Amino acid sequence: MKDPVAASSRTKTVCIRNPAASPLPPLPYQAEANQTIFLTYRAQAGYSLAPCGDFSAGMDPTATCAAAANDTADGDLSPFITATVSPLCPANATCNSCSVAGFTLGLCLPGRYRITYTVANSAGLTTTATLDVAVEQVTVTLLQLSLFPNRTAEGSANRTVADAFAANLAGNATARLELLAPVLEAFGIAQGSIRDISLTAPPEVLPVYLPSPAAPAMPPASPPLSPPPPSLPPPFPPSPLSPSDPPSVPGPASPPSPMQPPLSPASERSTPVDLAGDQGAISPPVAAAPAYYIVQVG
Repeated sequence: MKDPVAASSRTKTVCIRNPAASPLPPLPYQAEANQTIFLTYRAQAGYSLAPCGDFSAGMDPTATCAAAANDTADGDLSPFITATVSPLCPANATCNSCSVAGFTLGLCLPGRYRITYTVANSAGLTTTATLDVAVEQVTVTLLQLSLFPNRTAEGSANRTVADAFAANLAGNATARLELLAPVLEAFGIAQGSIRDISLTAPPEVLPVYLPSPAAPAMPPASPPLSPPPPSLPPPFPPSPLSPSDPPSVPGPASPPSPMQPPLSPASERSTPVDLAGDQGAISPPVAAAPAYYIVQVG
């Protein structure tokens, strides 16, 4: 007959590890530190959630197993660990279950699951540990954003600040998530649903110029000259001159019409003309320095 006191005083250690995390946290890495890992629907996990073949494998940061167990009297109990999977369903809902191998191969449907690892020693003491698995159907959203480096246009006039902001977005994934996650909420993307934010191109710093407020009003452009009307033949043929009629002498040229002043040469015009635009369109002046900078992210 077994001594119940001796049986209850034995120590059994069950370590549950996240095979996706490397390196492992410092020991003791115990079952009390139950966790949740996230897998992508129809994508292989790249590691196994099955129990480890032995205790030493569970302590190896490069191992791909998920649970190991040791007992002070029986020694390594890892080969005796059983793993069961159950779905975590909302109330009054029916959910499909899956298997440990299904998680590794990407065969489980989207949803939340719980793996329960159980092991018993020779004294009949049983210990369990759990690992929650969330299988997510990932969608990709492509956005192009124009951001103020310092929250407002007035605060974003420094090019050095804009360059540092762009470099931080490009090279720091944690900072990118912290900076862009609140912005994405405006597009209906909850922060808790974001798994990764990646860039299709490096962020670009763009200067923004504004028209100069002190620029004088531009005079209207002269209308284009219309061609003279074609000459019309006389209604009646001219009568022949009699010998007594004096010959006609051309008189002085008539002055130009006041409604149609002559166009002065281009070198004498007082206002610049944009020849590339519409007839006589004048380009508005802009400030010599950028008013502010924006960072374009896509």
